Order: sequence, then C-alpha cells, then structure tokens
Amino acid sequence: MVSSTPDNQLGIRLILTSASAIVAEASTFPIDITKTRLQLQDLHCGVTKGAIRTAIGITQEEGFRGLYKGLPPALLRHVFYTSTRIATYEQLRTMVTQESKHNQSMAHHALLGGISGMVGQVLICIHALLYVYSWSKCPFVTSVVSKHMTCVQ
Repeated sequence: MVSSTPDNQLGIRLILTSASAIVAEASTFPIDITKTRLQLQDLHCGVTKGAIRTAIGITQEEGFRGLYKGLPPALLRHVFYTSTRIATYEQLRTMVTQESKHNQSMAHHALLGGISGMVGQVLICIHALLYVYSWSKCPFVTSVVSKHMTCVQ
C-alpha cells in the first residue's frame, strides 16, 4: 500500500491533474487548431472563412488527423501549466497554513488558487504569444498558408 506522506500526496495530485489536463486538451484541441488557423488566415489573407468552414477545410485537405497536428507539444504544455499551478497552490497553502493557527476561509483558498493560476498563466501566455508569432513568421508556414488556406475574397 502507498504511504500517505505530504510529498506522496502532492505527487499523486500532480499525476491526476496532469492526466485530467491531457484528456481536456485532447478533447478541445480541434477547436484550438481551428482557432489558430483562423488567426493565421486573418493575418495572411485579411479575411477568414469562419470556424466551421475552416475545420471542414482542414479535414478535407489534411484528413481527420489534421485537427490533431501539434497535439504532443500542446499536451506537454498543458501538463507543465497544470503542474505549475498545482505545485504553486500547494506551496502557498502550506505557507499560509503554517503561519496561521486557524482554518483558512474559502476566500483565502480562492485567493491562493487565483495567485497560482496567475503564475501558471503568465508562463503559458508568454509561450502562446511566441507560438503563434513564430508560426506566422515561419517561411514553411507561409508556404503552407498559401497552399492550404485559400483566402476568401
């Protein structure tokens, strides 16, 4: 049987939250890839086809797997983000609990959750901006955009 030490509990929480993040990311990834393609269409063409037409176009031109291109790095990003939030929250909660002799209110826990979410979000937001920017400036993407993303006039 697994012992219930604080470090072990944090490890189990990280594993479970990472697993749930993987399921959530894999489930919503087609929406994210469609959104990214819409952003690139607008950037390179000045006009977009719309979300549904873009998603249909991806499946027609690249197959169903086209909706999942780039999934492994996205899963890694999400696991990192989720782990960062949980570890930050657990550390903050431990520090606050040790300094205070009474139980913390729900507002205290919400504040700690908000702070840990901000820490993770700052890291991921910087990554997301660099990700979209790098794709928009990449010569390979420019050629793919002109090949696969016909501008609607």
